[in-house]
Amino acid sequence: MKYVGRLSLLFHDENPDRFRYRLELAKQRQFVAEDELRFLKYVESLPNDQAPELSEATKKAIINKVVRRRKKDDEEYNPNSIANHIDEVARLYKLHTKKFNVIMDMKNPETHEKYKSLRIKIRHRDESVPFYALFEKLDYPYLEYSKQVKK
Repeated sequence: MKYVGRLSLLFHDENPDRFRYRLELAKQRQFVAEDELRFLKYVESLPNDQAPELSEATKKAIINKVVRRRKKDDEEYNPNSIANHIDEVARLYKLHTKKFNVIMDMKNPETHEKYKSLRIKIRHRDESVPFYALFEKLDYPYLEYSKQVKK
């Protein structure tokens, strides 16, 4: 007996080019998914003391906002149930704060080797967004029209 992790079949009536395209796309998506799992596993392995706690005032504000938006005649309305979910909100807050810290750490070129050894793709980009929009080609004489508008 032999174990097969993944099987890719090309059927008789299938276009070989389209099959190769699908296969390459699947490999790319698998690579991205594996990288994302490594990133999440790394973030979750960090100690929780690296992220601040969700303050009691913020927790109460979230609960009050949810309670105000729910209709009191709603069958599922239960303020105690909503309060019980705040623990999950606090957990997700810590997780996303740790993610943010890791991404900010990735800005530092000195840490790139560490993430490379963990096989985690650097998520920070040094691309700057222009203040004004950039156009490759305008279909009309912009400068002439702008001069007419200024008159």
